[in-house]
Amino acid sequence: MAQDRNGNNHKAAGRPDGGQFDRKAGQGADDDLAAGDGRPSTPTADELSRVADAIGADADAFMLQLPDGTVAGCYRTDGPIRGPLPDGWHVYDTMESEEGWNEDEGDWTDLPVPTITIDNQPVAHIVNQGPKLVTRHDLSGVDREFDEDHWWMDGHTLGGDLELVRNESEWRGSIAADCGLDPDDLDDPDVFNEAAVDYLMADSLKAANGAAYSPGVSSQLLRMSQRLYVKDMDRDFHVPMPADHGGLERLTGGRGLDDPEIREAAECGGFRPGDRYVMFNADGDLVGLNDEQARQAAWTSRRAILQAARHDATPGDARILHESLRTDRDWTAWDNWEEPEERESLH
Repeated sequence: MAQDRNGNNHKAAGRPDGGQFDRKAGQGADDDLAAGDGRPSTPTADELSRVADAIGADADAFMLQLPDGTVAGCYRTDGPIRGPLPDGWHVYDTMESEEGWNEDEGDWTDLPVPTITIDNQPVAHIVNQGPKLVTRHDLSGVDREFDEDHWWMDGHTLGGDLELVRNESEWRGSIAADCGLDPDDLDDPDVFNEAAVDYLMADSLKAANGAAYSPGVSSQLLRMSQRLYVKDMDRDFHVPMPADHGGLERLTGGRGLDDPEIREAAECGGFRPGDRYVMFNADGDLVGLNDEQARQAAWTSRRAILQAARHDATPGDARILHESLRTDRDWTAWDNWEEPEERESLH
C-alpha cells in the first residue's frame, strides 16, 4: 500500500474509495502496541483437519501482532478455499507492498520485507494482491499496515500443527490417566515435568522387561546410572564408572588406590590401572571392565536404573531412554511442550 509524504495510506485502486488518502493507522491515537493476551484456546484436531481439507495441509503458519499486542495465529494460502471452515474461522484477503516511504531520503525505497495489509472490504481489488489468511481471530476491525516487526512466518505448516495437536492429545491423555491427573493439570510446567518423567520411566520399565539387549540402549543406561550416582552414591545397583577423569576417586569416595582397603579390593577384584571402567561387585571387590562389559553391567541393572530415574531424571533424559526402548511413539508433540512459544501458530 502506498503512502504520501505525510505518512497517510493510499487506498488500493479498484475500491469505491480508491485513489483517496486515508489517515495513517493509529494517527490521532496512542501508536504504542499494548501488551495483551486474548488468545483463543488450542484448536481441536477435528477443527484443524477440516481447515486442512479446505486450504491444504501445506499452508504456512503466518503470525500477526495486532495493535493491542495480541499475537494472532493465521494460515496463509495462495489457493482457493475448497470447502466450509469450522465455526469461528475467518478468511481475509491481504495486500502486500514491497516499497515504503523513507523519511530520511524523502523517497520511496524497497522494503526488506513487504508490509501486509488486511483487506476487509467486500469489493474485489486489483493491485498488490496477496495470499488469503485463514484465522480464528476476528480481524474485521483491524486497519493498519503490518511492517516487518509485526508479521512473521514461524516455520510451521497447518499439517505439522495438526499432527502436533493429535500427538499432544494422545500423550496428555496417557500421562494424565497414568498419574491420576486431569489433563488440564499438565498446563503447569512443574506438574507436567514431574508427571511426564514418572509416566515415561514407568512405561520404559514395562518395555525393558521383555526387550532384547541393545548396545545403544545400554550405553544410555550406563550414562544415566553414572549421573544418578553423582547425585546420590547410595544406590542399590552396581555402577560402572570411567576409571579415568576422577571416576575411580568418585566411586571410592576420594580414597583411591593409595588407600590400603581399596588397594586390597582391587587386588581381589582384578582391577588394574588402564582398565576402561571400574565397578564394585556384589562382594565389594573392585573389578575392571571394558566398554562391552560396562554396557552389559548396565543392562543387567536396567530395572533398578530406570526405577531410580523415575525420581531423579530430567524430562530430557526420560525422553531419550523411552524413545530408545519404545520405538512406536511419535515425538512431534514433546519438543513443543518444552518450548511452548513454538506453538504460537495454534493461537
